[in-house]
Amino acid sequence: MKIDKNGKCVEIIVSSDIFPMSCITKTMSDFIDECYITIEEKSKEEISVRLIPHKKTDLKELGYEFNTRLVASFVESSQPEIPAYMGNIINKTIPNQIVPPAPKKGLRSFIVLTRECINDCLFCTEKPRIDWPDPTTEEVKEILTRDCKSFSHIVFSGGEPSLHRDICELIEHAKKLGYDVTLFSNGRLFSNPEFTEKIIKAGLDNILIPLHGYPLEIHDQITQRPGSFKQTILGINNLASHNSIRVSVKVIPNKINYKILPDLASFIVSLPHIHFIAMDMLCIAGNALKNKDIISTKLSNMMPYMEKALDIWIMAGKRINITSLPLCLINKKYWKYMSNSRIKKEVTVGFNKSKESSINYTGQVLTPVCENCLLREKCPGTWPPYFKTYGDGELKPVIGPPHST
Repeated sequence: MKIDKNGKCVEIIVSSDIFPMSCITKTMSDFIDECYITIEEKSKEEISVRLIPHKKTDLKELGYEFNTRLVASFVESSQPEIPAYMGNIINKTIPNQIVPPAPKKGLRSFIVLTRECINDCLFCTEKPRIDWPDPTTEEVKEILTRDCKSFSHIVFSGGEPSLHRDICELIEHAKKLGYDVTLFSNGRLFSNPEFTEKIIKAGLDNILIPLHGYPLEIHDQITQRPGSFKQTILGINNLASHNSIRVSVKVIPNKINYKILPDLASFIVSLPHIHFIAMDMLCIAGNALKNKDIISTKLSNMMPYMEKALDIWIMAGKRINITSLPLCLINKKYWKYMSNSRIKKEVTVGFNKSKESSINYTGQVLTPVCENCLLREKCPGTWPPYFKTYGDGELKPVIGPPHST
C-alpha cells in the first residue's frame, strides 16, 4: 500500500497470483460511490488499484478497508458459504488427522516481510512503522543465506506475511537452505483452501495464529475487522486438515479480553487440531501505546483469569509456553511452562528503516528491584514499556537469607 505524498490517493498493489481479477473488480465496485478508481496492470504478477476519494478521508484507513474487503471477496469466491452458525465451525472435524511432532528446538531468526495487514489490532506494534520500506524478495534470500546460518528456525512475520506476493517462493528457498520455517499470521487468508494448498506445497512447517477472544465479538473488537474471527477459524481448520503442518495459537491477555480468558481457553480446547498454545504478555508500544487506556492493564489484575485459562489447557493436555511474565507474579506451579527468552539471542530483520539484520536479545528486561532476587537468572522479566507505564510496584523479589561470612 502506498500513500500519495500530496494526500490525494492511495495505491494498493495486488498480487494477481493470489487474488483473481474477479475478486479485484468485485471489491472495486464496493468503493465506486466513495472514490474515483483506476486500475493498471504493472506486470504479470501485479495489479495497481488507485483510490481517489471524493471527499477528504484517512487514506491509510481507506487502503486497509479495501484490503479487508478484497480478502472477504477472495474467501467468498472459494467457499460455498461462510457458516452462519458458529457450531458448524467449532465442531468441524479433521478426518484422519495425525498429530505432528513437536518442533525442533533451536534459535530463531525473525524476518519482517511486510508491514501491511488486513487487521488493525488495537495493540499492533508494527502499525507506526507502516511506511518503512519492506525488504525485497532478493534481499530476504540474501539475508537467509548470509546472516542466519547459526539459526535453525526462520520466522516470517509482519504485518501479515501471507500478503507477500512471493511468500511461497521464500518458504521454498528457506526450506532448500535447511531451515525449519514458521509463519506468524492472523490466519485469515488461509480460509481460502487453494491458497492454503499453495503454502503447504511450499513446505511450511509451523504457523502461529493469534486468537484474541471468545465469543467472536471480542476477537473482532480487538482486530477492528468484523468477520475476522470466522475467517481465522476457517483458516485454522483448512491448515489443520493437512497433516504436515503444526498449527499453534497465541493468546495475548489484555484489558478487553482478560475476564473471558477461561472461555477462550475452553474454546481452544474444543479445536482438536491445536496442540500448542503460546501466552505472551502485551507490549505497550505502537497501537498499544496509542490505545493504552483501552487495551492495557496491570498484570496482577489479569493473573487470576490467566491462571484459570492455564489450568484448562493443562487439564486438556495441551503444550503451553508462557513468555514475558515475571516469575514472582504467577503461582510457581506454572513456572515449568515459562521460557526465559530474555537471555536468548535472535536475528531480527526488517525492524529498522535500513532493513539491516542484527543479532540481539529478545527485548524483555528486569528492574532494579530484581537485583538481589534469587530468581533473577531464571526470570523472563517483561517488556520495558510495561515498567515505564505501571512501574515495578507489583514485583515481589524473592530474597534469601544473607550470606554468612
